[in-house]
Amino acid sequence: MPGIRGRLARGKTGTLEIEEDRIVIKEEKGVFSKRLEEVMGITLSEAISTSIEEKQPPFRSMIRIKIEYQESEESLEALFFSEDMSGLEAIKAKIDADIEKRREAAEREEAARRSERESHVHHISLVLEIVDQIFQILAALHGEPRWELMSSSIAEAESVVIEMESLGVVAPVTMDVRGLFSAVTERKAEEIKEEAYAILSVAHRDAERLAHYEGIESFDLELHEVFVKSYLLLWDLYLAESIGGPVDVEEIKTLKETFQRLGRFTDSNACRVALQEMDRLDILEGIAPRFEGLRLLMLQCMESLIE
Repeated sequence: MPGIRGRLARGKTGTLEIEEDRIVIKEEKGVFSKRLEEVMGITLSEAISTSIEEKQPPFRSMIRIKIEYQESEESLEALFFSEDMSGLEAIKAKIDADIEKRREAAEREEAARRSERESHVHHISLVLEIVDQIFQILAALHGEPRWELMSSSIAEAESVVIEMESLGVVAPVTMDVRGLFSAVTERKAEEIKEEAYAILSVAHRDAERLAHYEGIESFDLELHEVFVKSYLLLWDLYLAESIGGPVDVEEIKTLKETFQRLGRFTDSNACRVALQEMDRLDILEGIAPRFEGLRLLMLQCMESLIE
Protein backbone atom coordinates (compact mmCIF):
# COMPACT_ATOMS: atom_id res chain seq x y z
CA MET A 1 0.00 0.00 0.00
CA PRO A 2 1.55 3.36 -1.04
CA GLY A 3 2.39 5.80 1.73
CA ILE A 4 0.49 9.03 2.34
CA ARG A 5 2.22 12.30 3.14
CA GLY A 6 1.56 14.34 6.22
CA ARG A 7 3.01 15.31 9.57
CA LEU A 8 4.16 13.38 12.58
CA ALA A 9 2.81 14.39 16.00
CA ARG A 10 6.00 16.29 16.81
CA GLY A 11 5.63 18.41 13.67
CA LYS A 12 8.06 16.81 11.23
CA THR A 13 6.99 16.04 7.66
CA GLY A 14 6.76 12.37 6.80
CA THR A 15 4.71 9.47 5.51
CA LEU A 16 2.46 6.73 6.84
CA GLU A 17 2.21 3.44 5.01
CA ILE A 18 1.67 -0.28 5.40
CA GLU A 19 4.55 -2.46 4.27
CA GLU A 20 3.55 -6.12 4.20
CA ASP A 21 2.56 -6.78 7.82
CA ARG A 22 3.93 -3.56 9.34
CA ILE A 23 2.55 -0.06 9.89
CA VAL A 24 5.44 2.28 9.16
CA ILE A 25 5.88 5.98 9.92
CA LYS A 26 8.80 7.65 8.20
CA GLU A 27 10.28 11.07 8.78
CA GLU A 28 11.61 13.30 6.02
CA LYS A 29 15.21 14.22 6.71
CA GLY A 30 17.93 16.18 4.97
CA VAL A 31 18.10 19.75 3.73
CA PHE A 32 19.29 19.42 0.14
CA SER A 33 18.95 15.67 -0.40
CA LYS A 34 15.59 14.71 1.00
CA ARG A 35 15.20 11.16 2.26
CA LEU A 36 12.68 9.23 4.32
CA GLU A 37 13.84 7.33 7.37
CA GLU A 38 11.69 4.97 9.41
CA VAL A 39 11.07 6.32 12.90
CA MET A 40 8.29 3.98 13.98
CA GLY A 41 7.27 0.47 12.98
CA ILE A 42 4.28 -1.39 14.38
CA THR A 43 3.53 -4.98 13.57
CA LEU A 44 0.03 -5.11 12.11
CA SER A 45 -0.99 -7.82 14.58
CA GLU A 46 -0.20 -5.47 17.48
CA ALA A 47 -2.84 -2.91 16.45
CA ILE A 48 -5.98 -2.99 18.63
CA SER A 49 -7.99 0.00 17.36
CA THR A 50 -7.99 2.97 14.98
CA SER A 51 -9.84 6.28 14.72
CA ILE A 52 -9.93 9.24 12.34
CA GLU A 53 -10.78 12.70 13.64
CA GLU A 54 -10.69 16.26 12.32
CA LYS A 55 -9.60 19.49 14.01
CA GLN A 56 -7.27 17.84 16.51
CA PRO A 57 -4.23 19.62 17.92
CA PRO A 58 -1.56 20.46 17.03
CA PHE A 59 -2.63 20.51 13.34
CA ARG A 60 -6.31 21.46 13.36
CA SER A 61 -6.41 22.05 9.61
CA MET A 62 -5.44 18.42 8.95
CA ILE A 63 -7.04 15.05 9.67
CA ARG A 64 -5.65 12.88 12.43
CA ILE A 65 -5.44 9.10 12.50
CA LYS A 66 -4.82 7.44 15.87
CA ILE A 67 -3.57 3.85 15.94
CA GLU A 68 -3.68 2.15 19.31
CA TYR A 69 -1.46 -0.88 19.70
CA GLN A 70 -0.12 -3.30 22.30
CA GLU A 71 3.62 -3.68 22.85
CA SER A 72 4.45 -6.36 25.41
CA GLU A 73 1.93 -5.53 28.14
CA GLU A 74 1.89 -1.79 27.47
CA SER A 75 -0.85 0.04 25.55
CA LEU A 76 0.57 2.71 23.23
CA GLU A 77 -0.65 4.96 20.41
CA ALA A 78 0.73 6.39 17.20
CA LEU A 79 -0.56 9.68 15.73
CA PHE A 80 -0.26 10.94 12.17
CA PHE A 81 -1.80 13.99 10.46
CA SER A 82 -2.62 14.38 6.77
CA GLU A 83 -4.90 16.18 4.34
CA ASP A 84 -5.38 12.93 2.39
CA MET A 85 -8.67 11.66 3.83
CA SER A 86 -9.02 8.83 1.30
CA GLY A 87 -5.47 7.66 2.01
CA LEU A 88 -6.06 7.68 5.77
CA GLU A 89 -9.34 5.80 5.34
CA ALA A 90 -7.60 3.17 3.20
CA ILE A 91 -4.95 2.61 5.85
CA LYS A 92 -7.58 2.53 8.60
CA ALA A 93 -9.61 -0.02 6.62
CA LYS A 94 -6.56 -2.24 6.17
CA ILE A 95 -5.73 -2.15 9.88
CA ASP A 96 -9.37 -2.63 10.92
CA ALA A 97 -9.71 -5.63 8.63
CA ASP A 98 -6.73 -7.28 10.32
CA ILE A 99 -8.15 -6.46 13.79
CA GLU A 100 -11.51 -7.96 12.80
CA LYS A 101 -9.85 -11.06 11.37
CA ARG A 102 -7.97 -11.60 14.62
CA ARG A 103 -11.11 -10.96 16.68
CA GLU A 104 -13.09 -13.54 14.70
CA ALA A 105 -10.26 -16.08 15.03
CA ALA A 106 -10.11 -15.47 18.80
CA GLU A 107 -13.87 -15.95 19.07
CA ARG A 108 -13.70 -19.22 17.15
CA GLU A 109 -10.84 -20.41 19.33
CA GLU A 110 -12.70 -19.44 22.50
CA ALA A 111 -15.88 -21.17 21.30
CA ALA A 112 -13.91 -24.35 20.57
CA ARG A 113 -12.16 -24.13 23.93
CA ARG A 114 -15.44 -23.61 25.76
CA SER A 115 -17.10 -26.47 23.89
CA GLU A 116 -14.21 -28.77 24.76
CA ARG A 117 -14.27 -27.69 28.40
CA GLU A 118 -18.05 -28.18 28.59
CA SER A 119 -17.68 -31.62 27.07
CA HIS A 120 -14.94 -32.55 29.50
CA VAL A 121 -16.77 -31.20 32.57
CA HIS A 122 -19.82 -33.13 31.40
CA HIS A 123 -17.64 -36.21 31.10
CA ILE A 124 -16.26 -35.82 34.64
CA SER A 125 -19.80 -35.36 35.96
CA LEU A 126 -20.80 -38.66 34.33
CA VAL A 127 -17.83 -40.46 35.91
CA LEU A 128 -18.80 -39.04 39.31
CA GLU A 129 -22.41 -40.07 38.70
CA ILE A 130 -21.31 -43.66 38.12
CA VAL A 131 -19.15 -43.54 41.26
CA ASP A 132 -22.17 -42.16 43.12
CA GLN A 133 -24.45 -44.99 41.98
CA ILE A 134 -21.86 -47.68 42.78
CA PHE A 135 -21.38 -46.39 46.30
CA GLN A 136 -25.15 -46.22 46.78
CA ILE A 137 -25.34 -49.89 45.81
CA LEU A 138 -22.62 -50.73 48.35
CA ALA A 139 -24.41 -48.70 51.01
CA ALA A 140 -27.66 -50.54 50.22
CA LEU A 141 -25.90 -53.87 50.91
CA HIS A 142 -25.27 -52.96 54.54
CA GLY A 143 -27.72 -54.41 57.03
CA GLU A 144 -30.91 -55.57 55.38
CA PRO A 145 -30.18 -55.42 51.62
CA ARG A 146 -32.36 -52.92 49.74
CA TRP A 147 -32.63 -54.67 46.42
CA GLU A 148 -35.02 -52.19 44.78
CA LEU A 149 -32.62 -49.32 45.52
CA MET A 150 -29.74 -51.33 44.07
CA SER A 151 -31.73 -52.11 40.92
CA SER A 152 -32.56 -48.43 40.52
CA SER A 153 -28.89 -47.44 40.95
CA ILE A 154 -27.62 -50.00 38.44
CA ALA A 155 -30.21 -48.81 35.90
CA GLU A 156 -28.95 -45.23 36.42
CA ALA A 157 -25.35 -46.40 35.99
CA GLU A 158 -26.23 -48.16 32.74
CA SER A 159 -27.82 -45.00 31.31
CA VAL A 160 -24.76 -42.97 32.34
CA VAL A 161 -22.45 -45.39 30.50
CA ILE A 162 -24.57 -45.04 27.35
CA GLU A 163 -24.43 -41.24 27.61
CA MET A 164 -20.68 -41.35 28.20
CA GLU A 165 -20.14 -43.43 25.06
CA SER A 166 -22.22 -41.03 22.97
CA LEU A 167 -20.41 -37.96 24.29
CA GLY A 168 -17.18 -38.85 22.50
CA VAL A 169 -14.80 -36.72 24.59
CA VAL A 170 -11.04 -36.95 24.40
CA ALA A 171 -9.54 -39.91 26.29
CA PRO A 172 -12.87 -41.34 27.50
CA VAL A 173 -13.15 -43.68 30.48
CA THR A 174 -14.34 -47.15 29.49
CA MET A 175 -16.63 -48.75 32.05
CA ASP A 176 -18.66 -51.94 31.93
CA VAL A 177 -21.52 -52.43 34.39
CA ARG A 178 -22.91 -55.63 32.87
CA GLY A 179 -21.29 -57.84 35.52
CA LEU A 180 -22.69 -55.65 38.29
CA PHE A 181 -26.11 -55.74 36.65
CA SER A 182 -26.08 -59.55 36.68
CA ALA A 183 -24.90 -59.68 40.28
CA VAL A 184 -27.65 -57.29 41.42
CA THR A 185 -30.30 -59.12 39.38
CA GLU A 186 -29.25 -62.46 40.90
CA ARG A 187 -28.87 -60.86 44.37
CA LYS A 188 -25.37 -62.17 44.95
CA ALA A 189 -23.92 -59.90 47.62
CA GLU A 190 -20.27 -60.96 47.36
CA GLU A 191 -20.27 -60.69 43.58
CA ILE A 192 -21.90 -57.25 43.85
CA LYS A 193 -19.00 -56.10 46.06
CA GLU A 194 -16.40 -57.53 43.69
CA GLU A 195 -17.97 -55.97 40.60
CA ALA A 196 -18.48 -52.63 42.38
CA TYR A 197 -14.90 -52.44 43.56
CA ALA A 198 -13.68 -53.37 40.07
CA ILE A 199 -15.59 -50.42 38.55
CA LEU A 200 -14.33 -48.04 41.23
CA SER A 201 -10.78 -49.24 40.57
CA VAL A 202 -11.19 -48.48 36.87
CA ALA A 203 -12.35 -44.95 37.71
CA HIS A 204 -9.37 -44.47 40.00
CA ARG A 205 -6.77 -45.87 37.59
CA ASP A 206 -8.18 -43.95 34.65
CA ALA A 207 -8.10 -40.70 36.63
CA GLU A 208 -4.37 -41.22 37.22
CA ARG A 209 -3.83 -42.07 33.54
CA LEU A 210 -5.64 -38.95 32.33
CA ALA A 211 -3.47 -36.73 34.51
CA HIS A 212 -0.58 -37.61 32.18
CA TYR A 213 -2.54 -37.64 28.92
CA GLU A 214 -1.26 -35.13 26.35
CA GLY A 215 -4.03 -35.27 23.76
CA ILE A 216 -5.89 -32.20 24.96
CA GLU A 217 -4.56 -28.68 25.50
CA SER A 218 -7.42 -26.48 26.64
CA PHE A 219 -8.24 -28.46 29.76
CA ASP A 220 -5.79 -29.61 32.40
CA LEU A 221 -6.60 -33.28 32.83
CA GLU A 222 -5.07 -33.27 36.29
CA LEU A 223 -8.45 -31.82 37.26
CA HIS A 224 -10.05 -35.09 36.23
CA GLU A 225 -7.79 -36.92 38.64
CA VAL A 226 -8.44 -34.41 41.44
CA PHE A 227 -12.21 -34.67 41.19
CA VAL A 228 -12.41 -38.43 40.82
CA LYS A 229 -9.91 -39.15 43.60
CA SER A 230 -11.57 -36.65 45.93
CA TYR A 231 -15.00 -38.10 45.23
CA LEU A 232 -13.81 -41.68 45.77
CA LEU A 233 -12.14 -40.75 49.06
CA LEU A 234 -15.13 -38.70 50.24
CA TRP A 235 -17.56 -41.55 49.57
CA ASP A 236 -15.20 -44.23 50.93
CA LEU A 237 -14.75 -42.39 54.24
CA TYR A 238 -18.45 -41.67 54.52
CA LEU A 239 -19.41 -45.27 53.77
CA ALA A 240 -16.90 -46.63 56.30
CA GLU A 241 -18.15 -44.19 58.92
CA SER A 242 -21.83 -44.85 58.23
CA ILE A 243 -21.45 -48.59 58.80
CA GLY A 244 -19.55 -48.08 62.03
CA GLY A 245 -15.98 -48.31 60.80
CA PRO A 246 -13.08 -46.34 62.33
CA VAL A 247 -12.12 -42.93 60.97
CA ASP A 248 -8.97 -43.32 58.88
CA VAL A 249 -6.81 -40.33 59.84
CA GLU A 250 -4.40 -40.81 56.93
CA GLU A 251 -7.22 -41.11 54.41
CA ILE A 252 -8.78 -37.86 55.64
CA LYS A 253 -5.36 -36.22 55.38
CA THR A 254 -5.08 -37.45 51.77
CA LEU A 255 -8.59 -36.16 51.03
CA LYS A 256 -7.68 -32.73 52.37
CA GLU A 257 -4.48 -32.65 50.31
CA THR A 258 -6.36 -33.68 47.17
CA PHE A 259 -8.96 -30.96 47.80
CA GLN A 260 -6.22 -28.37 48.18
CA ARG A 261 -5.05 -29.10 44.64
CA LEU A 262 -8.32 -27.60 43.39
CA GLY A 263 -7.05 -24.19 44.41
CA ARG A 264 -4.42 -24.35 41.68
CA PHE A 265 -7.01 -24.51 38.93
CA THR A 266 -9.87 -22.22 39.86
CA ASP A 267 -10.80 -19.45 42.28
CA SER A 268 -14.56 -19.79 41.89
CA ASN A 269 -16.72 -19.05 44.93
CA ALA A 270 -17.92 -22.67 45.06
CA CYS A 271 -14.34 -23.95 45.15
CA ARG A 272 -13.28 -21.44 47.79
CA VAL A 273 -16.18 -22.47 50.02
CA ALA A 274 -15.43 -26.16 49.46
CA LEU A 275 -11.78 -25.64 50.41
CA GLN A 276 -12.76 -23.68 53.51
CA GLU A 277 -15.16 -26.44 54.54
CA MET A 278 -12.45 -29.04 54.04
CA ASP A 279 -10.01 -26.97 56.14
CA ARG A 280 -12.57 -26.85 58.96
CA LEU A 281 -13.21 -30.60 58.85
CA ASP A 282 -12.50 -32.07 62.28
CA ILE A 283 -11.16 -35.62 62.05
CA LEU A 284 -12.86 -36.53 65.33
CA GLU A 285 -16.24 -35.39 64.00
CA GLY A 286 -15.79 -37.42 60.86
CA ILE A 287 -17.09 -36.92 57.33
CA ALA A 288 -20.80 -37.66 57.89
CA PRO A 289 -21.86 -34.22 59.28
CA ARG A 290 -20.50 -32.46 56.17
CA PHE A 291 -20.76 -35.18 53.55
CA GLU A 292 -23.76 -33.86 51.58
CA GLY A 293 -22.50 -30.29 51.76
CA LEU A 294 -19.02 -31.19 50.52
CA ARG A 295 -20.47 -33.41 47.82
CA LEU A 296 -22.65 -30.57 46.51
CA LEU A 297 -19.82 -28.02 46.71
CA MET A 298 -17.56 -30.32 44.70
CA LEU A 299 -20.12 -30.57 41.91
CA GLN A 300 -20.71 -26.80 41.91
CA CYS A 301 -16.95 -26.24 41.81
CA MET A 302 -16.64 -28.57 38.83
CA GLU A 303 -19.45 -26.81 36.93
CA SER A 304 -17.75 -23.44 37.50
CA LEU A 305 -14.78 -24.65 35.43
CA ILE A 306 -16.76 -24.10 32.23
CA GLU A 307 -16.46 -20.35 32.68
